[in-house]
Amino acid sequence: AIQYGHWDAHFDGPGYFWAITNTIATCCYNLYTKWAITDLRMSTYGSTLYNNVLCLPFLLFAALITGEQASLAQSAAAVTPITGLVLFLSGFLGFAISFAGFKVQSLVSATSFTVVVNVSKIVSIITGMAIFATTPNMGSALGLLLSLTGAFLYAMVNRAPEQRKA
Repeated sequence: AIQYGHWDAHFDGPGYFWAITNTIATCCYNLYTKWAITDLRMSTYGSTLYNNVLCLPFLLFAALITGEQASLAQSAAAVTPITGLVLFLSGFLGFAISFAGFKVQSLVSATSFTVVVNVSKIVSIITGMAIFATTPNMGSALGLLLSLTGAFLYAMVNRAPEQRKA
């Protein structure tokens, strides 16, 4: 991932700051969530519900700090049926990601879940390249290949002990 980012033609300092912040938060979140699911023994639906409801105070706080609440009425008035459909689908997909994530976390280790998330990001990068017709330079392609190889090797190493037992 570092190799991929190093060769990014669109390097943006604040963008990378938030990417690093996201990486750290994701790591902490994944570990905490695995602990919470294991200790609290909540259902997948319960975990999804509490996770999303408990985010609301932080969302409202962020809106107040950034001044978003001032434009809320104007933004809401500008919603067309198509925009409403896109927002609804975004909410549905967010719920589906959350639900699937909690289900997977209840079934696998925190490390395996992190690998799954990283592989999905690699798939997103490749899909984005295809949709937006962008081509990575050699350094970025090498970074992407290294990430895929690492995820594959990790999966193979974890799978080997299970196959030996069979």
